[in-house]
Amino acid sequence: NDFPVVLTATRLKQSKNNSPTATTIIDREMIEASGFTEIADLLRLVPGMLVNYDSGHIANVGYQFLFNRFTARYQVLVDGNSVNTPLFGEMPWTQLGITIDDIERIEVIRGASSASYGPNAMTAVISIITNHSVFDKGVKFKLNEGVNGRSEQYVTIGDGKGNFDYRLSLNARKDDGFKKRYDSKELAGANFRGDYQASNNDILTFSFNYNSGDYQEEVVDRLDLNANVPEHVKKSTRSSFSGKWTHNFSNSDILTLNYYQQEYNDSNSFIGDYTTEGFGLVLIDESFTTNRKNIELTYSKYADSYSLIVGSLYRIDNTIAPQYLYQVDKDIHTKQYFVNTEIQLNKNNIIN
Repeated sequence: NDFPVVLTATRLKQSKNNSPTATTIIDREMIEASGFTEIADLLRLVPGMLVNYDSGHIANVGYQFLFNRFTARYQVLVDGNSVNTPLFGEMPWTQLGITIDDIERIEVIRGASSASYGPNAMTAVISIITNHSVFDKGVKFKLNEGVNGRSEQYVTIGDGKGNFDYRLSLNARKDDGFKKRYDSKELAGANFRGDYQASNNDILTFSFNYNSGDYQEEVVDRLDLNANVPEHVKKSTRSSFSGKWTHNFSNSDILTLNYYQQEYNDSNSFIGDYTTEGFGLVLIDESFTTNRKNIELTYSKYADSYSLIVGSLYRIDNTIAPQYLYQVDKDIHTKQYFVNTEIQLNKNNIIN
């Protein structure tokens, strides 16, 4: 088969040639050849995708000019789990808890995919697929040093025993951002993945990610121009856990149950001088915390003339952000049901 298999376009495994939407695959070979060290920069390889930076640590990614820092127009998935933050739809690219070395490939679905992936998928779906732990046996260490204070260290440890394989990745990264800007970052993260073949028909996969970073925040485009708001450092932490059970009734009948949760905390407070407005020194606290819990059940069937996947998703998002939402603390519940099919009418005609 000259055409690679894609997994994201319709949630079905299918040839890229049969995919009903425009799909770009960034495989491991392309990732290594690119020389990029930031995940967001890899999307420069996708037709129609644009990438720029608000600062040295805030990346904007979008499709066909529909992009900014707080975008809700595309869906980002890591191993099938939505990782957009619930508060503004922001995508914190530097805080995913995974690095470029953890990625097997990225599939980008260009065009509306809301029927399969919900309201965020108006313009695109970016699906990041990490390496299976069986491919990372042994110990690997990598060091990058560059201009503008760039320094990166990566350690990967992989092993296995019997039917269980695991990988532990550790990373520490920092750089000074753009010249003449107060926008440096200093990050540390850990990523653990385990794959267990419980039986001939059952596979268990689980992962844990943690990322913590200090980010310099400069004062730009603020409405309170009469106030003296100082440059300051904010701290962000993100942790996530996912567990997936896959049961194969046969090679063509597959049941999958996937649970995912994430917590994102942004600690950002500073003292503003409002003396000229008669308020004196004021503590400004723009901190917020978001939590997401997500469970998804799917059943897929593959036959010679058709493929089918049926599934449902239930998600709870919670955000506490006094500066933006006052004291509102309310859960947002999302329910989704989907059915995707591929029907081979004959050798020249396929219906999705």
